[in-house]
Amino acid sequence: MDPLLLAHVALFGVSGVACLLSLPRAFRIKHPGTRQGLVALLLAVVLWSLGYVGYLVAPTDSLRLTSYTIGFIFAFVAVAAWTYFCAAYTGRRPRQAPYRWSMVGVFLLFVLLKLTNPLHNLYFTTAWTTDPFPHLAIQHGILYWVTLGLSYAVIAVGFFMLLERFYHTGTDSRPLITLATVTGVPAVVTIFGDQIDWLLPLMYEPPGVAVFAVGTLFVYVRRFEAVQLTGGATPPPSSSTAMSACGTSTRPRPRCSRRSRTRSANPSTPSIPSSLLDSTIRGCSRPARKTNGTTTSCLSPRSPPAASRLDSW
Repeated sequence: MDPLLLAHVALFGVSGVACLLSLPRAFRIKHPGTRQGLVALLLAVVLWSLGYVGYLVAPTDSLRLTSYTIGFIFAFVAVAAWTYFCAAYTGRRPRQAPYRWSMVGVFLLFVLLKLTNPLHNLYFTTAWTTDPFPHLAIQHGILYWVTLGLSYAVIAVGFFMLLERFYHTGTDSRPLITLATVTGVPAVVTIFGDQIDWLLPLMYEPPGVAVFAVGTLFVYVRRFEAVQLTGGATPPPSSSTAMSACGTSTRPRPRCSRRSRTRSANPSTPSIPSSLLDSTIRGCSRPARKTNGTTTSCLSPRSPPAASRLDSW
């Protein structure tokens, strides 16, 4: 076997095996959404890598083409699984995402176009070549680049969610940031693979996913879990949510009712009096006063809590 061909086979073979061996650890993750997303991602990368290995070593052109198509489809599945995993890990609810059925429809449309590529050849065409070694060469078409661009846009959203979580957590997440960065490096090889003589025009993300899986599930597993536990079940605060709906200060505020939030959004309506707001920040909706020899305040059983007073606005 040609050394360069062997290197390609080893690259995808080792990546697939690493993801396969990581599956038992992934099944131990307690958070259901994170577990489902990561397991789906690892399974997709295993089949993606297996399809590419079959494409490289299959004895006939029909088997090579079938294997490549399988790998091609599961590469797209891996994109969806990656986004699901990132959303679940960062406290979002991917199953309640807006327009999710539209996204599923677009996903199935692209899968159908890949399966029917022999009819339209818009994804890729094939031709036998001996450069850099004898193999069935793939020439990518317009739909390939459209799909690749959309996939990278979706993947970037997942990376943003992860890095946002790592940034806002109180634990040392620098190793996880490094792993996430390494995961995205092979995308550069995928984009410029056509310009490198000794590289086949394939998608080289499986090694990056394998490094991420081994790093998070075997090396930094406690830190990986700690970041999610630190973040809780809700997304990390953004600059907009850090500002209270009842004012411009970043100090902790009591919960605001829907009516108070509506007043803040509509400048034409009267705002909450500053004296009431300032006293509420200190824990009371009004100052203490003495009536018939008895001192009453917002903490007195006769007066409702501050949050309830604000809810009445």
